[in-house]
Amino acid sequence: MKTSRAFLLMAATVLVACAGAPANDPTGAPNRNVAALPTTITLAPGGSMQVEQANLSIRFDSITADSRCPSDVQCVQAGWATAALTVSQLSGIMSAQRVALSTTPGKDTVSSYGKPLKLLKVTPAAVSTTMIPQSTYRIELLVGAPK
Repeated sequence: MKTSRAFLLMAATVLVACAGAPANDPTGAPNRNVAALPTTITLAPGGSMQVEQANLSIRFDSITADSRCPSDVQCVQAGWATAALTVSQLSGIMSAQRVALSTTPGKDTVSSYGKPLKLLKVTPAAVSTTMIPQSTYRIELLVGAPK
């Protein structure tokens, strides 16, 4: 009887310990780039994120245009920035889609594999005396239903 009770206690301890464990990739390493839907994600150029509930993997390729008004200048128009993304399904046979999103209202949302993607923000802010290196850009995307 004591052996059965000890075994049950050990099994319960293992179950509780594993309940909060992160999902693993096929190599067994913890996968920390996983988000639930709807979600806001931040990506650097070349960075990607898996959004499991949307069955999507989203990679930020680059900023292809940036005509935003510099923060140290007063402009008549706000300007825009355009981000190039590669979106693919986590499971499925469809090929990856290249999409472009702009900070311009009306061009900031696209549907990829039936899921809406909305460009929320491009950082850093433009400054008139400095050119922004591609590696320092960050984008915020809303994946799923708008908030």
